[in-house]
Amino acid sequence: MDLACVFKCEAMQKIFSVLAMSGTLLLGGCESGPWNNPYPAAQASEKVIYTVFSERPKHLDPARSYNSNEYEFIGNIYEPPLQYHYLTRPYVLDPLTVESIPTPEFFDTQDKRLPANAPAESIAYTEYEVRIKKGIKYQPHPAFAKDPAGRWYYQALTPADLAKIDTLADFKHTDTRELVAEDYVYQIRRLAHPRIHSPVLSIMSTYIVGLKEYSTALAAYHETLKSRLELLGFLIQECEKLPASATVDFLWTKLKRQQQQQFLETLALSFTRDIDNVGPARQALKKTNLLLAELKSYPLGSLAVSELVPKLRAELIQAEKQFRDLDIGRFPLSGVRIVDRYTYRIRVHKQYPQLLYWMAMPFFAPVPIEADRFYNQKGLKEKNISLDWYPVGTGAYYLAKNDPNSKMIMQRNPNFRGMPYPTAGEATDRPHGLLQDAGQNMPFVDKIIYSLDAESIPVWNKFLQGYYDAAGVNSDSFDQAVKIDTVGDARLTDEMEKKGIRLLTT
Repeated sequence: MDLACVFKCEAMQKIFSVLAMSGTLLLGGCESGPWNNPYPAAQASEKVIYTVFSERPKHLDPARSYNSNEYEFIGNIYEPPLQYHYLTRPYVLDPLTVESIPTPEFFDTQDKRLPANAPAESIAYTEYEVRIKKGIKYQPHPAFAKDPAGRWYYQALTPADLAKIDTLADFKHTDTRELVAEDYVYQIRRLAHPRIHSPVLSIMSTYIVGLKEYSTALAAYHETLKSRLELLGFLIQECEKLPASATVDFLWTKLKRQQQQQFLETLALSFTRDIDNVGPARQALKKTNLLLAELKSYPLGSLAVSELVPKLRAELIQAEKQFRDLDIGRFPLSGVRIVDRYTYRIRVHKQYPQLLYWMAMPFFAPVPIEADRFYNQKGLKEKNISLDWYPVGTGAYYLAKNDPNSKMIMQRNPNFRGMPYPTAGEATDRPHGLLQDAGQNMPFVDKIIYSLDAESIPVWNKFLQGYYDAAGVNSDSFDQAVKIDTVGDARLTDEMEKKGIRLLTT
């Protein structure tokens, strides 16, 4: 595989940036043709990159992921508003899905707009308006699929439906839709999701206006739903302990007696200052009080508990769904708002120009609400079908196979709009051939196959055998691959040059 093909591939640009930072040297396969091809001849005409990963990714959800080995994948699937120009140094931001780099607008404490040269001490808020390009499409995915009548195929899955499903590829129907501003706003809200535990929530809450208050309200609501879920389950258990002939009134009396006893116990523990036990006692009393409050919503008296249990089970099913599909749009987020279908605004406290650099990271990439609802359905997570396992993006590639114990395959996104190869770079880029495809549409590679290889020496040996198109140079192989010239520059050994291998250093 020609290393130039690697750089032609828009997806691999980000990947090789990561590899170059983790090791100082990177070697790519021959330019004139492979000296050894271990793959079937039928694959010779395919545009495939064979590469390696040494550590299985833990998270592919852009709100959670924060490791370079994970970014090798999601950096090619998700598209935040901005990106870094690949060849220009020092690093500069470029538009990715936006029409232009957002410019800051300043406001004082009275929300009055200030001039661009306003003194820093007068600026209470900075606002960025983000306008995304029209016509950008998501990868094909079952979350978007509808039948001819406009009904969702897979947004209300039953146990019978799931019996036929083992992987995401088992869903027969897929579809896409256009990227809109709401998808970016939805992802920013997801940073505060109590079950996601985004690593950037604390710092973003410091700057994005209203995010801290929103996060607190959402967490409290989440706890309320969780408590109700536990409460209904416990109440069903209590009902099932009673004889079939027992009435709700009987259960009420039993719990009322329990409440009085727990109150006295809590009071006694408080007087004796038994700190270790007073907390759990108060929690037990609180739970009984909640049970009594819940029972108030049902008719007492002669209603048998056997009649109450089906009602409770039906409510439990609804409570489970409400808990799974946590409504993150329930509370206002004052610092982030949708202007129109393709425009949204982010407001931060004072001045925070670093926000633009955050907007080049997957944390600010779009997530469609359909994907979240699809993956939240009961039974999918148990099959490893989740956003953390199968990302949904608008980028050049999608994850066609996720087997982190063996192989991961990135396939060209058929809905990707294409992107021109950079036309400018450093002074040495043109003589090194890095600009020979300037302006051509990317990506040029149809598939990227990652194989798990945890040890560096086998990776190097397989690179020499033609299994991989690029590899880092470890200390054991350094003398075989690299020599240092009289002025201290790293160069390839004659053996490597004869094979047509190219060396990248940083």
